[in-house]
Amino acid sequence: MSDYTIVTTAPLAYLYVEKTTSMDQNEIGTAMGEGFQKVYTQMMVAEVTPSGQALSVYLTPPGDKMTYHVGFSIAEDELHKAGNGVSGAVLPTRRVVKCTHQGPYDQLSATYTRIMAQMESEGLQCTGPSWEIYVNDPATVEPDALLTEIYMPID
Repeated sequence: MSDYTIVTTAPLAYLYVEKTTSMDQNEIGTAMGEGFQKVYTQMMVAEVTPSGQALSVYLTPPGDKMTYHVGFSIAEDELHKAGNGVSGAVLPTRRVVKCTHQGPYDQLSATYTRIMAQMESEGLQCTGPSWEIYVNDPATVEPDALLTEIYMPID
């Protein structure tokens, strides 16, 4: 039995800032916090309402460093309101492996390792940038109750 499901996503528009960090959890946490704040500030200035939760899109696989987008999903017709160092993009419709991680963010790598092993045993490969959607807010829930949806594109 797999710990994931295979689904087809709808297009997902989002505003973001791009970050490159090491894999150090403290550095990632700081960069993401700064990124979310910058995007949120631009959204307030431009009067953009998030259409979903915070997200990160991972452009490079983990290594010594990784590059990723940090931001919020929005309605596609508001992408033109990017500015002040905040950009906009759309994740296209994709067939993906979807998994929900429950627990602290610093334990996400163990979930990725497990899911990647299951995918490999089933002949599946991640074929593009993966992304995470942060279902709840670490400022309002205990670390063990955090929910993170993981999406990994497959062909």
